[in-house]
Amino acid sequence: MNMLSTHVRSRFVWLLFAILLGSFAGAIGLRAQDLDQGEITEGLEYDFGIPHCWKETGEAMRGISPVQLWVSSKVDTKATITNKALGINQTYSITGGQVKVIPLTDALMNLQSEVSKPFGIHLSAGAPVAVTVFISYRWSGEAYRVIPVDWLGKKYYTLNLYQDKTDVIRPSQILIVATKDETKVKYTPTVPTERGTPAGKTAEVTLQKGETYLIQAQQNSDWTFVGGDLSGTYIEASEPIGVISGHTKGAFPRYNATMLGRPANFMRNMIIDMMWPIELLGTEYISAPIKYINRTRGVDPDDYGDLIRFVATEKNTQLYQMRQDGTGAYPIGKVLDKGDYFDIVNQEVAAHYRSNKPVLVGQYGKAWRDHQVNGTKVESPLNPSRNGCGMMLVLAPIDHWTSYTTFRSADNMDNFCYVTFATTDESNLKFDGKSFRSYFGSGIKQIAGTNYSYAIKQIPSGDHTVEGASGAKFACYAYGNYDYSKDGFAYGYPTGMNFSIRCPDSLAVVDNM
Repeated sequence: MNMLSTHVRSRFVWLLFAILLGSFAGAIGLRAQDLDQGEITEGLEYDFGIPHCWKETGEAMRGISPVQLWVSSKVDTKATITNKALGINQTYSITGGQVKVIPLTDALMNLQSEVSKPFGIHLSAGAPVAVTVFISYRWSGEAYRVIPVDWLGKKYYTLNLYQDKTDVIRPSQILIVATKDETKVKYTPTVPTERGTPAGKTAEVTLQKGETYLIQAQQNSDWTFVGGDLSGTYIEASEPIGVISGHTKGAFPRYNATMLGRPANFMRNMIIDMMWPIELLGTEYISAPIKYINRTRGVDPDDYGDLIRFVATEKNTQLYQMRQDGTGAYPIGKVLDKGDYFDIVNQEVAAHYRSNKPVLVGQYGKAWRDHQVNGTKVESPLNPSRNGCGMMLVLAPIDHWTSYTTFRSADNMDNFCYVTFATTDESNLKFDGKSFRSYFGSGIKQIAGTNYSYAIKQIPSGDHTVEGASGAKFACYAYGNYDYSKDGFAYGYPTGMNFSIRCPDSLAVVDNM
């Protein structure tokens, strides 16, 4: 044992000397290359908050609580949730391979724009865990996957939506969560904020660990359906922060403020997701169509397909999309400046996108309404017999796909998921322990002109696991809706992501002992 230790030490000293000599004299034939830093899908600590879900007064909750945490781990562990403002300090047991549903109060919801609040929620665990926040009222709510503290960044751009209105104006929003004391946050909104920060001007706030800071667009009666969109807002901090962004309660496409002689809140939904920091963004993405059961199309303009939004993080950003027939990629939209965004308004099929510089990409599921009654009588479009709400997913860049995820689908809803993956990896992927081909069947389709495929299917409520063997990676998105009568609700979130970052300046040394 001592001889082996001595041998290893001597080899290490030799390698260190060779590296130093090579860096100065160039005489040693060592090769610098990208090193894959492995895969990181979970974390030990999380800081997050609850953005403004602008529900109707008296709107009842769905399920056991208005806010739920869905926590999972690969192994048995314990997770502790704390918040000083409410004196929360509760520990829960997590069973490996299962999702623990933890009820949470909405008393920590952020309602005031540009006012710091001690509403941050901290979760720590004894082993790595994954965390999802699920907000659920009768017509209002959403879900987002939380990024662990270690993989939060200092620079962000945001996804949002235009101002909407029913009984009151409902604006787009951004929630910032501080992970350390004395965190200086600068933000440059793309439209004026509620407390008077002009568009394009930078405001600054200092936050302490666990504090949250809500930014809402200014409420302006002239902006409904056309303005007040905070998309492309730039945020920079002195310490890592979390950014949850979207809308308080809105819809795409655009709908009347009132239906049935009352505010049409049942057509609108909270639209949120957690934003990826700039360093985790990429230049290559894939989307697949969001699936529904028995939705009517063609009732309103732009009510088919999905809205795909790209936000540029650098100047001179050009987007490209693979042609549907697979004959090659073509440029879409104009060259974007940082903070600019481009929309594909009605994306009906799976697609491959790339850009020359990193971009943030969101996929928006749409609201809808049905104007047919009993198949014969046509009623007023202000009185739909059935309707549904929209939601938003932040797409994972291909170089941050993962090989494992455990996630939950909500109770008492139509639930779905779609998975994107390299076509050659299909045989190495399993869903709930079954091969992809046996589980998804004809729901697996290749995207023409690419090396990628997608699988899509309705799935039951409860826990699900997707696994890749032999290096197979994928992106998986869970979503669901309640499309029954005049009672719409929807949610969606990316279930798994790989937070590891490649190091282009690393030095790889291959030595056969």
